[in-house]
Amino acid sequence: MKIINVVKVFIIGSILTLVSISSSYSQQISTISIDETLLNNEINPIGIDDVQPNFSWKLKSAARKKYQKAYQIVVWVENTTDTCWNSGKVRSDNTIQIKYAGKPLKTVHNYNWKVRIWDNDGKRSSWSKESHFSMGLFSESDWKAKWISSPDSFYSPVFEKKFNVDKVADFANVFVNCQGYFELYINGKKVGKDVLSPAVSDFQSENYYITYDIRDYLKIGENTINLWTGRGWYSKGLPSVTHHSPVFRLQAHLSSKQSSTVIVSDTTWTTSNSNISQIGKWRWNNMGGEIIDYRIIMTDFNSNKTQKNVIQIANPKAITKSQICRPNVISDTILVKNISQIDEDVWLVDFGKNFTGWMKMEIKNKKEGDTIDFIYSDFCNKKPGKISKYKWDFGNNYINQRDAYISSKAESGTFCPKFNFHAFRYVIIQGLKYEPKVQDIKGYMIESNLTEAGKFSSSDEDLNAIYELNRFTFRCLDIGGYYVDCPHRERLGYGDGQVAVETGIYSFDLANFYKKWSLNWKAAQKDDGEIPNTAPSPYGAGGGPGWGGTGVVLPWKIYKYYGDIKLLSDSYTSMVHYVDFLETKSKDGILIHYGDEKWGFIGDWVPPGKGMDSNDKVGKFEKEVFNNCYKIYLYNILAECANVLGKPNDSKKYKRQSEMLQNKIHETYYNKEKGIYANGEQAYLSFPLLMNVPVKDEIDRVMANLENTIKITDNGHLNTGMLGTYFMLQYLTNIGRSDLVYLMMKQKTYPGWGYMISQGANTAWEQWNGYWSNIHSCFTSGGGWFYTGLAGIRQTEKSVAFKHLLIVPQLTDIINEQKTEFNSPYGKVVVSWNHDADKNLQMEIEIPVNTNAAIILPVLDNQIVFESGKKIRVNDDVKILSKESGKLRLLVESGKYVFEIRNN
Repeated sequence: MKIINVVKVFIIGSILTLVSISSSYSQQISTISIDETLLNNEINPIGIDDVQPNFSWKLKSAARKKYQKAYQIVVWVENTTDTCWNSGKVRSDNTIQIKYAGKPLKTVHNYNWKVRIWDNDGKRSSWSKESHFSMGLFSESDWKAKWISSPDSFYSPVFEKKFNVDKVADFANVFVNCQGYFELYINGKKVGKDVLSPAVSDFQSENYYITYDIRDYLKIGENTINLWTGRGWYSKGLPSVTHHSPVFRLQAHLSSKQSSTVIVSDTTWTTSNSNISQIGKWRWNNMGGEIIDYRIIMTDFNSNKTQKNVIQIANPKAITKSQICRPNVISDTILVKNISQIDEDVWLVDFGKNFTGWMKMEIKNKKEGDTIDFIYSDFCNKKPGKISKYKWDFGNNYINQRDAYISSKAESGTFCPKFNFHAFRYVIIQGLKYEPKVQDIKGYMIESNLTEAGKFSSSDEDLNAIYELNRFTFRCLDIGGYYVDCPHRERLGYGDGQVAVETGIYSFDLANFYKKWSLNWKAAQKDDGEIPNTAPSPYGAGGGPGWGGTGVVLPWKIYKYYGDIKLLSDSYTSMVHYVDFLETKSKDGILIHYGDEKWGFIGDWVPPGKGMDSNDKVGKFEKEVFNNCYKIYLYNILAECANVLGKPNDSKKYKRQSEMLQNKIHETYYNKEKGIYANGEQAYLSFPLLMNVPVKDEIDRVMANLENTIKITDNGHLNTGMLGTYFMLQYLTNIGRSDLVYLMMKQKTYPGWGYMISQGANTAWEQWNGYWSNIHSCFTSGGGWFYTGLAGIRQTEKSVAFKHLLIVPQLTDIINEQKTEFNSPYGKVVVSWNHDADKNLQMEIEIPVNTNAAIILPVLDNQIVFESGKKIRVNDDVKILSKESGKLRLLVESGKYVFEIRNN
């Protein structure tokens, strides 16, 4: 009996073991793999100061209808078994913005983490690759370094500190907190690929530190830290400060298993002036440049023996934060297209395209002390004529962008700026006594180090060019962690830059770029709730509700597109405060003119014929219509925000205020006889329509007038300014009228993007006629339409971060095919289609794992729809939701789909 029982137990135990092994094995074969892991929207970030960071990941699978049912995250201290957080198996389909919930993270520590998931079949994935992050300095008490500067008012001093290293460092992070630009050098080698660091901030309220891992730069024995600095925005940021050399503090933490060392900036450091001095005052229309004197040798910092002791200064009042946005980098090399002589020792260099960055030139020295001047412009008339000093047919586009090179007695030298930049296509070189060679000159494009998120191409080369113009202009304007109006004349983050949000987000990963800029707006807010027209806000500038309102718009957009609910929650009070400020500028609910008479209540900036070069301006009536529609826009955003944040009373309040203002605008500004608002131009029809201002019985009439205005009055052209263009594109896309957008896009005569292209532009202009800046933010709203209109990649009304996609491609008869890709927070979305003259259509769609998509296809009554060769009515992977008015609405889960619409 005992033997039998033992055998039974053995057999049962063996079976259970096999079942367990089999079960475990089956859990390991999920077809889902973890494709990308992110912490605070970045891959392996270092030096963060967020004590509750967010975890995100993207999933991949070749199979259809796959989604996550649970996840597990594990975080531990690097090179230890010290687990800080093991989430356990959490039942959730969420893969973005998951807040850390473990032991308190420690300052100046490295951590690793990994994640695995369970899919909808209960199968478990493999662990992700180990990811890394490091913590920086959390608060002012963590800083032991002193703020120091040069005793002289140098533009670009170099600072130095020597130190010894006895053991190979396992950990070596340097934290640099500088008001002004800097470059970090260890033992004569530049650390990192970033340039023009840190990102721009208002030094009166906040400044950023950047973290560098310097393990690979250290050596056993004596080491040298050099910090090369330049004033940058510090030239303007603190006008009350009499000491004008850049100020900084630096703290390095080095540790091995045997010991640890902290190196700090203090009065034991030394400083010397560099070979760079300033041209211009870093002001409006005078951002200037640099004089580089090669008689001062900078190839070896130790060769400059004129060292002085530094001075310690009082701690600035600004709050110090870790820089969350990506740094500026050299992204492209631009080659010279042509060089021509225009006078004795004067040469015109043409790079063939506008860009933002530097020019580098190898120069043959003729005589020590010779000065060569460089003058930059984004425009050139190319007319014959005598040059004047620093100017040759650059017209209004000559805005004091210039550098100078002073030769040494060496045979040659290399010219390249360091702590300033320019925006240009053309460069005049004055004082060069020989003909320069094309191969001796190159351009370096500088921009934020952004990851590409989207691609667009089509059979229509005009559209491809317009898309690239919008996209490339964005790249020229993203320098410094905010979206500037222009990168040469002003370099300000005007609020009307909100028009490029969709162009930017569909083209690049901008989660932290826009988060940083959003926080700049919050920091700039005044006690009465007013938000300035620019942020960061080193000085005042013109604008109105559509400028300061960016402080309301950005937190909401970042939440909708990236799922950052913490930013939304933290910003909500500020957002409400701004709208409350607008209420103080309203009479009977209607927003009326406030601020500067000329610059304080701008509505639709620079529409055709009403720009800075014209005596005809946007009228008072039109400004009131536009700005009150914008106020509705803010009400609607606040109502949505309040709903998301669990504030139902606030949501009801703002919905009610929105409805009241809709009625008041209609009563006050609607011309019932003509069926128009204000003067009946495009902006004053489309914006009220977008904001649901017309009463129900008048909607069709107003829309008919808008269509007639576009087609007949304006002959198929745009007749809107900066914000007006943005909102009109939104409205026409929303109602499925991309045919009208396409009509306006294709015009090659003034005004429009097609006209810019026809004139040889590769960047958008400040005005439709090309007046003044030729690299400008005003008309960069067009890029978003290629994704949301032609490709139709959107999300459903309640969706966040493209969890629930809405694919509504808007086909035109003229475009035969297009392909669009967008890397959403959940993964890659692809929509490509081609069709023939008989309306036969093939469409390929890719939906990321863990998402679904409502798809709306144009289908005629005599057409049959197939998916992967099967009629959709017998296809289990496709759910038919409805069919009406020539539109077939479908629902699909993740995977790749091939739809064909054929004539019966």
